[in-house]
Amino acid sequence: MTLPENATSGETSGAINAVIVNSTTPITLSKKGQAAQNAAERGFKVFPCKKDGKEPAISAWHKYATADVEQVRRWWTDNPNANVGLNLKASDLVAVDVDSYKQDCEWQIFSAGLDIPDTTIQTSARGGTHYIFKAPFGAEYASTACSGVDVKHNGYILLDQSTFQGGTYEMQTDWDDLSDAPDWIPLKQRQRAVQAPATVSKLDRAKVIGLLDLAENNFTREEWVKIGLAAKGVCGNEAREAFLGFSYRFSGAKEGDPEKLWDTSSPDGSLSVGTLVHYLGGEVATFNGDGLSEDALALELGLIGWNNDARYAADLGRWFLWEDGIWRQDTLKRHMTQVREFLRGKGESLFAYAAREGIEGVELDKIRAAVKSLRANSKVQAVETLARSNPASATLSDYFDKNLTLLGTPSGTIDLTTGDLNDAKRKDMITKSVAVSPAPAGSVPKRWLTFLDRTFAGDAEKIAFVQRAAGYALTGLTTEHKLLFFHGSGRNGKGVLTNTLSGIWKDYARQAASEIFLKSSGDKHATGLAGLQGARLVLGSELPRGKVWNEAVIKDLTGGDKITARLMRQDFFDFDPQLTLMISGNTRPDLNGVDEAIRSRLVLVPFDVTIPKNERDPDLANKLKEEWPEILRWCIDGCLEWRRIGLAVPDCIQQASDGYFDDQDWLGQFLADETSDLLGGFVSNSDLERRFGSWSEKNGASEVTLNALKSQLNERGYPNGRTSKGRGIKGLKLIQNDT
Repeated sequence: MTLPENATSGETSGAINAVIVNSTTPITLSKKGQAAQNAAERGFKVFPCKKDGKEPAISAWHKYATADVEQVRRWWTDNPNANVGLNLKASDLVAVDVDSYKQDCEWQIFSAGLDIPDTTIQTSARGGTHYIFKAPFGAEYASTACSGVDVKHNGYILLDQSTFQGGTYEMQTDWDDLSDAPDWIPLKQRQRAVQAPATVSKLDRAKVIGLLDLAENNFTREEWVKIGLAAKGVCGNEAREAFLGFSYRFSGAKEGDPEKLWDTSSPDGSLSVGTLVHYLGGEVATFNGDGLSEDALALELGLIGWNNDARYAADLGRWFLWEDGIWRQDTLKRHMTQVREFLRGKGESLFAYAAREGIEGVELDKIRAAVKSLRANSKVQAVETLARSNPASATLSDYFDKNLTLLGTPSGTIDLTTGDLNDAKRKDMITKSVAVSPAPAGSVPKRWLTFLDRTFAGDAEKIAFVQRAAGYALTGLTTEHKLLFFHGSGRNGKGVLTNTLSGIWKDYARQAASEIFLKSSGDKHATGLAGLQGARLVLGSELPRGKVWNEAVIKDLTGGDKITARLMRQDFFDFDPQLTLMISGNTRPDLNGVDEAIRSRLVLVPFDVTIPKNERDPDLANKLKEEWPEILRWCIDGCLEWRRIGLAVPDCIQQASDGYFDDQDWLGQFLADETSDLLGGFVSNSDLERRFGSWSEKNGASEVTLNALKSQLNERGYPNGRTSKGRGIKGLKLIQNDT
């Protein structure tokens, strides 16, 4: 990352500088970067395009184009040769693009007699001219003024100093000359409310729209045009969004072409529904014979949308519906509403069919009876039940969220191996989403870093470790086998830190009761563990004083092996943990024993700073919420760093952890106080029990049975032995004392 121009190492403490920047030397931008900054300073939203090209250099440019000068400087510092894209609509601008170098350009004829205001003008790399104006609020412009003259508003243009095909874009007048758009720029004609013909049933329209959502687009341009106009003729504007999505699945689709075809062309009613369905790879529905059987209806339900947008997890007995880029578990039974709507539409189609064919008398009575049966509860239930086994919909819960390095967000899927934001895909089978979309790469959560800097007293190593740990917790991996224990008295930032992460993680986070991780009586652990299935970040807090860690549970949750759990009054089941544990406490629970397994798993992160009352901000959590997108990007950067070097626990945290273990290692203290190693040495069971009992009473240690004591000595490398004195432990001797 690079430092914004107006920040220096003297203005922020060491920890923030360690995260943000490695140099305080002011950076001189390239000419392209200066042009981008100049536009951003005027409130215009820009983004980087590929060197010497017109293609955006970032995904979702329309979302990430920005007037944030610091972000713009970072982009062009990292990529000084990137061309400059200007998002026109987001900047409230419209550009008249005159390609005067084209033989068929009609600009001279079109502009004759027009009052062309003095405004911002630039020449393009190929000798054209851009007349740039301020667009009035809400204006929607046509895409073409005349031959050779395009109107750019919904898209973008390259700006001053950008290069293309050996030429350079150059400003001829300044941004200060920008004027309001003249009324001779053609506005988009309001779309007529193109209605579907009355003879086309709701079911047939749904079928066409469903197939447009599903069909691969490998058609020729002529076929594509024919399909578009036919879909408009059959469905009216109901099919517009489906057609646009279908169109942009073609690898050679040009931005704006599908909208232009749909919005400016007349619908074609010459193709029948059956022909259009056939074009798109479907079958023609029938209203007789087997077409109304429950099996046929279930298959047709899949064809018109469920094959694409509904999955049934047989082992859970639950439907999942595709919604906002993830598979949402249907807890409100909307799938049943959709079945009812489908069957009602089928009934309407039957009546429309009867009217179209002039059916009367007994045959019409049969159709009425068929429609009545379609509305029966038994029919709805039967069709839904059969649809569960449609090959495209049937699945198992294990297929969901299987890729542990993908992260669902409101605007797509993050690949945690690269940090890239990609379009959401049904095949990824993601059922969860974080609360916000990440800010663009290079974004800096300033308030968050200031908070961490204060919380950890400027300790850059601690902050970097927390960043890596948070990034690791975005994944569903358990390869680190760690529990992070945030320890310290109150008013030190633990709650703000964990609550912020929990809020961002949203579907991926769980708050767990502390009793799960502490020793207790009863079967609380199995039921508590059930709620952790599928979580990536598990948070615990409010640890009671005087409790003991349940080391078996900690080892199970951090080990990665299958865990057995059960819901209340239900059977046991197994699941693979895919979580990172972060537990906060003002007190430190005891450990029954300190072995290498618990030492390698439990990491104590000390929160040593108590924030004075006059510095506390009760609204800090809400203020940080405004930075959630930037904080998420910070965590993603932490994940990439974790992939590079691992968690890399710093010495200051390792020392705090070791001190905790030493305090809890009663056996180590007993061995140091009362014994010494001796090759060939031997301590009988009776002497060992008597000496340990005396030592534990004097030091307030917990009572331990002889067998438990010997078992832990065995783990420390002291084997059982036997002499003429009886059974005991080899390799030790008791230190003589005066008492």
